[in-house]
Amino acid sequence: MEDRGIIKGYTAVVEPAAVRCEVLAFIYVVLQHPDDRLHFLHRVQELPEVLECHHIAGEEDYLLKVRCTRIRDLEELVSEVIKGAPGVVKTKTTIALSTAKETSVLPLPFWVRLSTLDKGKPVYIPVQSNEYFEDIPGQLKNFCQFNLTKEGKMTVSFIKDKTKSKEYKPLTPKTALDLGLKSIFTTDRGDLFGRKFYETLLKYDGIITELARNRQKQGLKVRSPRYDRLVSKLRSYLKNDICRIVNRIVKLYCPKEIVIEKLNFQNPNLSRRLNRLLSRFGKAVITAKLDAAAEEYGIKVTYVNPAYTSQTCNSCGYVDKSNRSTQAEFVCRYCGYKTHADVNGAT
Repeated sequence: MEDRGIIKGYTAVVEPAAVRCEVLAFIYVVLQHPDDRLHFLHRVQELPEVLECHHIAGEEDYLLKVRCTRIRDLEELVSEVIKGAPGVVKTKTTIALSTAKETSVLPLPFWVRLSTLDKGKPVYIPVQSNEYFEDIPGQLKNFCQFNLTKEGKMTVSFIKDKTKSKEYKPLTPKTALDLGLKSIFTTDRGDLFGRKFYETLLKYDGIITELARNRQKQGLKVRSPRYDRLVSKLRSYLKNDICRIVNRIVKLYCPKEIVIEKLNFQNPNLSRRLNRLLSRFGKAVITAKLDAAAEEYGIKVTYVNPAYTSQTCNSCGYVDKSNRSTQAEFVCRYCGYKTHADVNGAT
């Protein structure tokens, strides 16, 4: 976790009164112009009395948490040092009378307790959850599983006892889905799911492609610890978002049958590297999730050939590749029917 930047360092918690740093204050700072930020932050970094510096919303620009030995020292810090910093036009100081709680422990959802050979000295490891796991109904088991990846990294898996699902009662005979990248799924009712999906993919694609290009320029292999971490984060995003959306569609429509085109999960605006990942991993996640829905709820999943679905008008049946003038717009050249292209493909 140190190599990945999760653990940034180690520190000892010291009683302020024991080292004569009992004066605790919070200082609000207003700067004259945004250009003054760099000079101000440079000055703040040099001050040992400043424990924290936060850029905040509202009328003020920054909030400082400081500790001093005496009120006289606080007065000198505010009047001469902070107010004398470049660009500072106004400050407001609040002195704490007492402290009921002060901690640096982050509110992480899970901690894993590991026993050690030293009796009474366990080790606690923080673990971050994800939305997909949290959405799974069931009782969390009082143990976890450690896994070693091919790259030699350790991962932690939690286990839930899934509660028995209520009897699934279909409310709609069929829900048709069109698969895309602008939105992951578009239904035959015109609902778009995963509207930020493409935007997120472009962001990852830009970072990964730039990293690969720089390493190739240096004569290095594309694969690196940072590269693997980015790909792993992208895989996690794909899995979590796809599973979340499929769960949402099933809950919203309660279909007896899901009709979806045979998967063509690519986009010419993305790199070949990312298209390969989408084609392999993305397809596998969607197929596995739909299979799971079929097994759990008895939903029939039907795959249809996507040929000409994007070019066929669902109003009059006219087929013409010019019907789809853009990625998002469908206009029938025969009857004039207009709609979102993905909605037409799903209908």
